[in-house]
Amino acid sequence: MGEPKERSTLGSSSSAALSSDGLLCWILSAVVHSGVDKFLGTKLEAALKAKHIRTVIVTGTVAHGAVLYTASAASLRGFKVAVPVDTLSAPDPFAELSAVWILSNAPASVAKNMNVTRSDMVQF
Repeated sequence: MGEPKERSTLGSSSSAALSSDGLLCWILSAVVHSGVDKFLGTKLEAALKAKHIRTVIVTGTVAHGAVLYTASAASLRGFKVAVPVDTLSAPDPFAELSAVWILSNAPASVAKNMNVTRSDMVQF
């Protein structure tokens, strides 16, 4: 298998926008190649912290894989995490539902920063 690989254009293709309430929204153009935890073995945490990003929105097509583990890893690293359930998918409904249940009922160390929500409830 080898080491996780990261391909990133963080320095050259990032943009920021300031919302009406003063929240800085940073749009990162990055692709992180790794296992289910996108923080493990990559520079994702350093890149987010370098841009002073404190909240991440985790979405994806493998709810029981990368979404579950990346959202949990982000929370454990001190980021506030929003997981809009209507932006997730999985090969079958049980996989999707179980990932949402796990994130919603996570131990306190993960749950303290976790917000399982809907996309229309996310505000900037």
